[in-house]
Amino acid sequence: MWTTEEHRRFNIDLDRIEDNVSDRDRNYNFINSKENAHMFKSTGVRWMLDRMDTSKQGSKILREDGKWDEARVKTYLSAVEKFRQLLLFCVHVSSGQPARGPEITSMRFKNGMLQDRNIFIIGGQFTTVTRYHKS
Repeated sequence: MWTTEEHRRFNIDLDRIEDNVSDRDRNYNFINSKENAHMFKSTGVRWMLDRMDTSKQGSKILREDGKWDEARVKTYLSAVEKFRQLLLFCVHVSSGQPARGPEITSMRFKNGMLQDRNIFIIGGQFTTVTRYHKS
């Protein structure tokens, strides 16, 4: 987001991520686990807002009075939605036999109240596990 030459994107070595696939605590995912805190300490909302504020494109989203410019926020959110659609497509075509709609669109990146997550890092590999099947 709002990457320039002076602010390069961060890289995370998936081999170094420890993911406890058996942890069923609500809102748990590999990003907020204690074991991985050192890798994700510079990320988060504050980091993203700082990057936005210092970039040419991002600083236009906030007006001088400190309020959000609704039109620019909507434009940004539509870009996020496009990214999510492309990510869905990538997972759909690169995860073996293409999943059906209910299987792939019900996936979660963190544990919910009644449903566990479906996205894991195992042995340095990004893994998805669908819970829905037609039988």
